[in-house]
Amino acid sequence: MSKPGIAFGINTGFAVNRYPEPEEWVRIVGEELGLDTVQMTADLLNPDLPEAYRAGQVIRIRNACEKYGVRITSTFTGAFTRVNHLAHPDEEVRRHWVKWFKRFVDQTIDLGARAMGSHFGIFTCRENGSKEL
Repeated sequence: MSKPGIAFGINTGFAVNRYPEPEEWVRIVGEELGLDTVQMTADLLNPDLPEAYRAGQVIRIRNACEKYGVRITSTFTGAFTRVNHLAHPDEEVRRHWVKWFKRFVDQTIDLGARAMGSHFGIFTCRENGSKEL
């Protein structure tokens, strides 16, 4: 009977603005860092980008992952998208984020990941009942 091990991985926060090309950040993860597990952030491939562009990037990412033996196990909204999301006080903004999250779920599946995480909603001081700024 084998014992469960610990899987070490990295999220793609290191690649945002430095290595936006999938072939480069996947190579760094697989070759330089010697890792095979990645959590990909939406900062690297934002679901608000045009669908055709995202589809092409997903293909590039999956091809690079296959080449370097890397797998994307989960996705996360990331730092740039750490905003009010579903708790925004404006209904129109909340509707946008519902659509955005639906695209993000689809993108997560397309990347081959089995999990997705986020700060789904951050309340404003007013919405939270706080008098502090």
